[in-house]
Amino acid sequence: MQDSTLFQIHLPKALLSGIHTCLKEIIFQNSYSDKAVASMLKNHTAWGSRDRKTATKIVYDITRNYIRYNYISEEINALNVKESQDAKIDAFILLSVLSDESLQQKLAISQDLKEEILSFNNLSADKKFSLQPWIYQAIKEDWQNEADALITSLDTPAPVYIRYNSLKTTAQKLNAELDKLRIEYEYDQKVGGAIRIQSSNQLRQTNAFKEGLFEFQDIGSQHIVKQSGIKPGQVIVDFCAGKGGKTLQIAGLMKNEGRLIASDIDPARLSQLQKRAQKAGVKNLELMPNNTLTGNNNLLADIVLIDAPCSGLGTIRRQPDIKFRLQESTLKNILTTQAQILEQASVLLRTKGKLVYATCSILKKENSGQIAEFLSKYPEFQLLHEEYILPAIYDGDGFYMAVLEKLK
Repeated sequence: MQDSTLFQIHLPKALLSGIHTCLKEIIFQNSYSDKAVASMLKNHTAWGSRDRKTATKIVYDITRNYIRYNYISEEINALNVKESQDAKIDAFILLSVLSDESLQQKLAISQDLKEEILSFNNLSADKKFSLQPWIYQAIKEDWQNEADALITSLDTPAPVYIRYNSLKTTAQKLNAELDKLRIEYEYDQKVGGAIRIQSSNQLRQTNAFKEGLFEFQDIGSQHIVKQSGIKPGQVIVDFCAGKGGKTLQIAGLMKNEGRLIASDIDPARLSQLQKRAQKAGVKNLELMPNNTLTGNNNLLADIVLIDAPCSGLGTIRRQPDIKFRLQESTLKNILTTQAQILEQASVLLRTKGKLVYATCSILKKENSGQIAEFLSKYPEFQLLHEEYILPAIYDGDGFYMAVLEKLK
C-alpha cells in the first residue's frame, strides 16, 4: 500500500491481496474480466458474502473505468504509479473506493490528495466514458445525439437472466425450485421465458442448474432466437454455435423434432456444446465443423442462424475490459470475417428459407452496414426485419439482428 500519509484503504489484507491479483490478471496478463473474477472468488472461498460482493464491485468498477483512472493516476505525481504494478493498482483501488459512497468510510485520505483527485472533472468525452478515442468516435458517428446515453447504459452492471429449459421442466416447476432456494426473480414481459434474477445468488452450484433445468442467457440473446421463426420439424443450422447458448434455446423451441446442426470453426467449442446438450436433454443435435458444413452441397436448411464474431461492444456491461483491449486493426479483420461468413452461410438455405444474422455489437458497420453490403451483392435475398436490441429497452446487453429471406 502507498504511504499512509497519502491514503489508506481499511479493507482486510486478504481482500486487498485478492483484488490485486485479479486486477493484475486483467490489466497486465490480458485475462477476461469475468474469468478473472470467477477465479478470484473460487480461490477465496473463506470470504463472506459481503467481501465477495465488495471485491467483485471494485474489480469491475476499475476495469470499467480503467482508461479514466489510469489517466488521472498518471497525472498525480504523488501516487508514484510508475514505480510498480502494485502502486498502479493501489491508485486504481483508491479512485474506485473514493467514487463509491458505500465504501468511502473505508478510506483515509489526505485533504490535498482528495482535492487534487476531485479536480479532474473536465475530461474529454472519451476519457469521461473511459473509452479509447477511436471507439468513442465510432459510436458517436453511428448514434449521434443518442451516443452518450447509449454508452452510459452500457456502463452499468448487467442483470442476471436465466431461461428455463422446456426439454426438462416447465416454468411452474422451475418457479418452485427457485422458491425453495429463496431466489428473488421475475419473468420479463417483453421476452417470454426470460427470467431476471433479482437477488444475490449462487445458482451455478444448485442441483437445478446441474440437472439442466435452466441456462444462463442474456435477455437480448433470448430475444434474437425468439424472433427467428423456429418451429419443430425444421432443418436449422446454427453456423457460429460457439459454446451453444442459442443452440440449446433453439433445441427447446424445436421440441427435439427436426434436424439441428451446430457448427463452429473451433472443434473445442463444439466439444463443450456436446456436453451441455447432453445435460439439457437435446436429442436432435448434429455437430459439424464449419469446413465440413460448407462443403455439404445437399443441405437445404429452413433457417440458418449466424451469431457472428464481432467487436463485442454490446457486452461491455459484462466484459468491460473490451473498452481498453479491443484494437482498431482487430475490428477491420472482424468486418472481413463477417462478410465471408454471410456468403458461406447463405448457400445452405432452401428457397424461402430464412437467414438470421446477429452480433453483440452496437457498431453499424458490423450490423446494418454488413447487411446492406450483402443485399447489394445478392439480390435473391430480401430484408424482412432488423433491429438493434439495446439496454434502454431490454436492460440486457446490446445486440443487432436481421432476418433475411431467400427468394429463389
